[in-house]
Amino acid sequence: MVLTDIVMPGLSGPEVADRIRQVRPTVPVLMMSAWAGDAVTRFQLEPSTPVLQKPFTMQSLSGAVRTTLDRSPAVP
Repeated sequence: MVLTDIVMPGLSGPEVADRIRQVRPTVPVLMMSAWAGDAVTRFQLEPSTPVLQKPFTMQSLSGAVRTTLDRSPAVP
């Protein structure tokens, strides 16, 4: 699984995820951002892309990780 911020210097989180998926197409990705609502629109994320709003607690992080993994297709 990959956890990445949406907004970063250089490559954006969605660009990082795209590059990783070129090698590992089934890798689950969880995005995080302090600008969650605007970032989803700005970076044209799929509506199904999980986004964790910052700041977050360990409980919300672990819940988002669990949900992301549970929604991912099974890897053979």
